[in-house]
Amino acid sequence: MKKYYVFLVFTILLCSIGCSNSDDSMDPPLSNNDRTISFNGATAVEIDTLQGQFINTYQESATISGSFSATNFTTGQTLLLFLYDDDENSFPFTNNSVFPINSDLIRATARYTEFSSGTDIQANSGSAAISEYRRIDEPNRTLFEISGTFDFTDGSESVNGTFDNIRLVLCVECSD
Repeated sequence: MKKYYVFLVFTILLCSIGCSNSDDSMDPPLSNNDRTISFNGATAVEIDTLQGQFINTYQESATISGSFSATNFTTGQTLLLFLYDDDENSFPFTNNSVFPINSDLIRATARYTEFSSGTDIQANSGSAAISEYRRIDEPNRTLFEISGTFDFTDGSESVNGTFDNIRLVLCVECSD
């Protein structure tokens, strides 16, 4: 029985060493407070939940889209933002361009919700802009990190703010 115990310990030790990652070229993970969002001139707050993805890259096609939903549970605020580039002659993600709300080829759609007040603004005019765009290639996935601003209205209420260090995973299955 002692022989099996030594074999088990050796196997676990070997797996631990073999599965560890000491690659210094890996991009270090961001702490939660590095991913922030602010609304209507308020102080930037940590994003408690973040979901999103990029579909396609400029390497495969001249058009791409990206979207994310970010929520802060303390303030009860959520931003849902979709950015589209269907213009084969432009590259707004890499050129820090503006995405007008509900435009044609380069466009954004946005929705802001504040749970505590029941505010729900679905944008019909305004824009979103990318101030920083960075591609991060890792061994098993590609990430896009974006920062920027938004300013939109539904005709009666408006919202503006910033978002920083939003990392979105490239959806390989979604690419054309």
